[in-house]
Amino acid sequence: MLKIYADPIIAENTRHSSIDISTLRDKPNGTAIFLTSPVTALERTSPIYASVISSFYSALMQSPKRDDQLHTYVFADELNTFYIPQFSSLISNSRRFGISTMCAFQSMEALAHRYSEYEAQNIVTNCHTKVYLEINAKTAKELSTELGYHYRVNEDNKKSKELLLSVPEIRQTEDAIILQGNKPPARVKKLPFYKQSTFKHYAKIPPYEAPKVVADQNIITL
Repeated sequence: MLKIYADPIIAENTRHSSIDISTLRDKPNGTAIFLTSPVTALERTSPIYASVISSFYSALMQSPKRDDQLHTYVFADELNTFYIPQFSSLISNSRRFGISTMCAFQSMEALAHRYSEYEAQNIVTNCHTKVYLEINAKTAKELSTELGYHYRVNEDNKKSKELLLSVPEIRQTEDAIILQGNKPPARVKKLPFYKQSTFKHYAKIPPYEAPKVVADQNIITL
């Protein structure tokens, strides 16, 4: 992992830090930190992101959250595209330190390919709420089993046991399916952000222009 820092461009852009993790929870103003990378540079820079994310968890888990501190929320989008060491252990222990994690990934197969089948399953198990959007055949089969059965009474007053949702019904639905702990499953309509006035407004906010600390020809986006 350390060999990536032999790259002089990466070494120059990562030798300084202005982030004080200990202040992220300070009231009254919270702090939002965004880590993003061009798709073409993701494989090259993913060890840096993994290191930064692990550092955040480690620092925030040094001591329990105090009453005068803010809760911390982490959104790991496209989790299957980069590897975070010991991530399943981090999220399984982070809740008692006031850290909530939301993970988004394409499929269980993609997550298992990046981590391992055991660790991927452990990550999913530690997620209290699961939201299914576009669902492939394998996931639809597993989800149909997990949703369970219901009983239908026909015109002859006979009771029959049926799947709550069959595999074809799950694959063809345009709704989202939500599982939360031991509560009954929910099937809800999806509403894209561009159909909501508030989120449409947020989407038009221009991105933050970070100050450049080295010559333009040496800058890479991290």
